[in-house]
Amino acid sequence: MVEDKTKIKKKKWVDIIAPKAFNNASVGQVTVEESGTVVGRTVTANLMSLTGDFKRQNTEIILRITSLADGKAITEFQGYKVVPSSMRRLVRRGKEKIESTFSVVSLEGQTLIIKLFIITRFATKRSVLASLRKTTELALRREVAKCSLEKLIEELLSRNLQKTLSKEITKIYPCKILEIKELRVKGAAAPVKESI
Repeated sequence: MVEDKTKIKKKKWVDIIAPKAFNNASVGQVTVEESGTVVGRTVTANLMSLTGDFKRQNTEIILRITSLADGKAITEFQGYKVVPSSMRRLVRRGKEKIESTFSVVSLEGQTLIIKLFIITRFATKRSVLASLRKTTELALRREVAKCSLEKLIEELLSRNLQKTLSKEITKIYPCKILEIKELRVKGAAAPVKESI
């Protein structure tokens, strides 16, 4: 009988810790075979589990593991995303939908990709929609340029950024919804299907 000499690698579980903007909350756990093998991996976490707010259950945060320290996986923010199915439910007949993608630069010089979703209260002309898009882009660039990434996350989660943008575009045409449906750091890898 042949003896099986296959080595079995020992695995250990480590906690994944969210960045400071999320109060260093524990996001979940991941298995590690050797130190460092988990570094660079991206994970998604439901915002409701981080904040305890049920209204945030349709939002995901994308985090990248940057290092291991004291048996914990330290992460950095890579993105924010509203689940597409929740956005589709907002669209109604007789209203206009605007979707725009902008590349903006934060106070720290980080390039961010932001996707906006706007729904007007009534149907309107293309010229009005173009004006809404342009005004939103200018206001967004101005607001992001004043913030560090950490401050921007705080403004986004408290919905202050969305309220500021809404005030700007309501001067042009009444809008029912303005939502930042996605924000990600440029160059951030797409998350692996590994929700926590």
